[in-house]
Amino acid sequence: MTDETETIGEHINRLKEIKDEIEDLVNEAASIVRKEVGRSDVIYHRAEGYWIPHIKNSLESDTHYGTIESTIHDLERR
Repeated sequence: MTDETETIGEHINRLKEIKDEIEDLVNEAASIVRKEVGRSDVIYHRAEGYWIPHIKNSLESDTHYGTIESTIHDLERR
């Protein structure tokens, strides 16, 4: 929860921290799946083919459309 006295800069910095934390967590989750089942298992391929890239793409993609990164950029331009 944020305090109303925080500045836009502080909010932007926190969003960047959250983005980094999510990236770290999804990488950790992928590593756990890979360690448990191996790269050749269908479970790993489903994870790598769907939810892992979806989460990563929602954080930052080349299009910067509708991602947390695009939201950060928009806030920085305000």
